[in-house]
Amino acid sequence: MYRVSFYVRFRWVDDAYITGFLPRALGQAAVNHSDMGRAYCGAPEMAVYWHESEWYKYVFTHVHDDQLYRATWHKLVDIDARSEIPTPTVVRPGVLADHYIPRRTLFPELEKKRQLRRKMMLEKKKEEAKRRRNNKEG
Repeated sequence: MYRVSFYVRFRWVDDAYITGFLPRALGQAAVNHSDMGRAYCGAPEMAVYWHESEWYKYVFTHVHDDQLYRATWHKLVDIDARSEIPTPTVVRPGVLADHYIPRRTLFPELEKKRQLRRKMMLEKKKEEAKRRRNNKEG
């Protein structure tokens, strides 16, 4: 990708450039993308970085709270200073450990909110479908 970058016009959206434009210029078989979703946690799940057995298994987040970000960083530095990161038996992109505690177990309140949102979305879709049927019939 480095070599082809001299011939592909730069785009200011770096992730689109790195993961889209450059691989396309190389050809589809040259670069494989891996789902890194397992290594990501959102702002409501930042406490995963404070967890003694899970802290090193997540490497991506999207947080706009500077205090939370700094507090989490200091906690990570503290845990890292007194811990050792085990090497997984098999190394795969996006999988940084042999075992993960499911986030729904770590954050049951977030799981309840997700389930409630799903239920509300399904009900909304059913209502919309029912309304469309009634409009067609009437």
